[in-house]
Amino acid sequence: MTTESEHHANTKIMIVDDTTANLDLLNSMLRRVGYRVQPAPSGALALSAAELDPPDLILLDIKMPIMNGFEVCQKLKANPRLRDIPVIFISALTEAADKVKALEVGGIDFVSKPFQFEEIKARIELHLRLCRYRNDLARKNSELDDALEKLKRTQAYLVDAIEDGVWDWDLETGKVSYSDRWGAMLGYPPGSLEPTRETFENLLFPEDRERILALTRACIVDGTVYDCEFRMRPQSGGQVWIRSRGRAVDYDRRGQPQRMIGTHTDITARKEAELQLKHAIDDLSRSNQELEQFAYVASHDLQEPIRMIISYLQLLEEKYAEHLDDRALQFMQFAVDGAHRMRVLIKDLLTLSQIGGNDKTPNPVDCRDAIQDAILNLDKAIAESHAQIEVEAMPSIVADRTQLTQLFQNLIANSIKFRSEKPLVIHISADHEGDSWHFLVQDNGIGIDPQYRERVFVIFQRLHGKLDYSGTGIGLALCKKIVERRGGKIWLESKAGLGATVHVVLPEDPEATQRV
Repeated sequence: MTTESEHHANTKIMIVDDTTANLDLLNSMLRRVGYRVQPAPSGALALSAAELDPPDLILLDIKMPIMNGFEVCQKLKANPRLRDIPVIFISALTEAADKVKALEVGGIDFVSKPFQFEEIKARIELHLRLCRYRNDLARKNSELDDALEKLKRTQAYLVDAIEDGVWDWDLETGKVSYSDRWGAMLGYPPGSLEPTRETFENLLFPEDRERILALTRACIVDGTVYDCEFRMRPQSGGQVWIRSRGRAVDYDRRGQPQRMIGTHTDITARKEAELQLKHAIDDLSRSNQELEQFAYVASHDLQEPIRMIISYLQLLEEKYAEHLDDRALQFMQFAVDGAHRMRVLIKDLLTLSQIGGNDKTPNPVDCRDAIQDAILNLDKAIAESHAQIEVEAMPSIVADRTQLTQLFQNLIANSIKFRSEKPLVIHISADHEGDSWHFLVQDNGIGIDPQYRERVFVIFQRLHGKLDYSGTGIGLALCKKIVERRGGKIWLESKAGLGATVHVVLPEDPEATQRV
C-alpha cells in the first residue's frame, strides 16, 4: 500500500500566481510536506508548462494581468489532454458571483485569501484522493468491459459448437420440416409437432410474433439473410430464447425462392447471463454513485463531528489545563456528542453498504414474525412515545428475515420519530396483488409536504434540523435499498400535518418472478 509521503513525492502541483511572494510561500510550504512543485508567474507560462508536463493539481490565482485565472481555467478545460486536471482557485475575491464563476469555468474548489496552509493542504489531499477514486472506478469499468467482451467471445464459440435445431420450409406448399433437435429445445418428443408453418407461429410469444413474421417476409422478398432473436413457449411453460438464422434458396426461373432453410439455437443461457451482467453493471453503477456520495460526505458531514471534538478539546487544553470547571465540562460534553453522532453516522453507512453484499439465501418468512421482531427491538421507543401499533393479517413471502425485520423496524421508528401531539397510531396492513404483496405502514404523525416524497428516500437527505429530530438521513434510503434488492418498489404518500403512508410492494417469491 502506498504511504502518504510516497503519494506526495509522486504528486506534482502547479502554482499559478503573478505575485512572487505568494508563489514563494506556497512553494516552500508544499515542498516542506513532500510535494513536487512547479511555480508559474503567469497564465501563459502555466499553459505551456502544463502542456509539456501535466501536473496532478493546479492552484490558480484569479487576478492576473493579460490572462486572468478564469481564462486560464477555460483554456485548460478546452484541452483534451489537460481538462481532467483538478483546479483549485485561490483568490482575494470574496463575492459570491466570483466563486460561482470559478465553478462554472471548471474549478473544483475555491479558497479565499488570506488562507491557512492547513486548509490548503487538506483541500489538496481531498481532491487528489477523489481523483484516485475516479481513476480506480475507471479502471474497474475497463475491466468490466473486458469481461463483457470475453463473455461475448465465449458465447460465440458455444453457438458454433453446440448442435442446432434445423428447419426447412417449402414456400410453395407451406410444409415445414423440423428436426428432432428443433423440437427437443422446446420439450417436444420426435414426431409430435405438426409439420406446418402454423406450428412455429403458434409457439412464438405474442409480443414477438408480428416482428418475426414481418422480418421473414422481408428476407424472402429481398433475399437477405434471416437472423433474429425471439422467445418461444416450451411444452413445460415459461419461455425459451431462440436465435434463428436462415435464408431463402432454390430460386425458380422467375427469381422466386422455393424454400427457406435455417437453424435454431437455444440462447436462453446467454440471455440469462446478459440479464445477470446487466444487474451486475447496474449494481456497480449504484455502488459508484454511492462511493462518490460518500467521498463528498467524507469532506463535509463526516468531518464536522471530528472538527468539533478537536476544537473543544483544544479549548480545554489551552484555557483549563490546571483545572476543570462547569464550562470545561460543557466543552467536554460537546466533544462527546460530536463523537456520538459520528459513530451513529458511520454505523448507518456500514449497514447501508452491507445490503446486497452479504445477502443470505431467501426462505419463506412470516411477515408478522418479522414485524414482531421489529416491535421488540423498538420496545423502549414505543413505550416512551405511547405508540399504538395495529397489525392486520400478514402473509408469508420468500425473503431475508433479517432485512425484512430491518425494513419494518426503520418504517416504524420513522413514524415514532415524526409523531405529532396527538396519540400516535401506526397501522400496518397487506393486500395481495398478482404475484406480489402490497404493504402499507400508515401513521397520524406530522407528515411531509408532497413535494419531498421522493427526496426522503435519498441518502443523507433531511427535511428537519438535527436539533429538532435526531438521525442521519439514512433510514429510508436503507429501506429503499432493501426493497429494490428484492425486486420491489417503495414510495410515500403524505400531506403536512396529516400523517404519512409508506407503500411497499414485494414479490411473493422473487426467484419465481424472475423465471416467468
